[in-house]
Amino acid sequence: MRQLIIRVVTVGVAGVLLLPGAASAAVDPPVVVSGPSPYPAGCNGAPQTGTNYPHSEVEPFVAVNPAQLRNRIAVWQQDRWSTGGANGVLARVSFDGGANWQASVSPPFSRCAGSSPRNGGDYERATDPWVTEPVRWSVYEINLLKEYTDHLTGSSELLCRTIRSEVTDRLLIVGERHLRTVLARYVSHYNRRRPHRARQLLLPRPDRPHST
Repeated sequence: MRQLIIRVVTVGVAGVLLLPGAASAAVDPPVVVSGPSPYPAGCNGAPQTGTNYPHSEVEPFVAVNPAQLRNRIAVWQQDRWSTGGANGVLARVSFDGGANWQASVSPPFSRCAGSSPRNGGDYERATDPWVTEPVRWSVYEINLLKEYTDHLTGSSELLCRTIRSEVTDRLLIVGERHLRTVLARYVSHYNRRRPHRARQLLLPRPDRPHST
């Protein structure tokens, strides 16, 4: 059975990825945001299929604090695998419009980042990070977590991109309760009412809904 796990974490704001500086009429020079990978080889806790690319950073996502536009947070996949997913997800914050970045809390979404059954993690890989800074001075980050299989990788990443394009990229999230409510309602819609291309745009079977 396909099992997709979406985890929401509140983050306290306290290879090389390049992001533009503060938005303006002129384009600022690129700024170095990330550093060397903190994850050791073999940190997934189980044999992995595919090629890992240490010190690689992909799919960056940046959020701007609507109450203080110079405050920003960036998240990205760290150490991407050729077969999908990454060893973990990292985050950094800026308080000067993107000119300088410093380390921030990176929740333990994957084993490489310190997840375990005790903290609700214990997943081999993480992927597709999304982050928002609502007006209440908190940061909310979502990641897709997975135990690696060839089938699950493509399906899980497609679902996460669907959630981002149909839900989170279209809404201003104003708090953790709002975010969890939005995701719960979309999961219900996805499993029961949303047409699926794999089923020729038919609704999911009511007696065998997808597990999300």
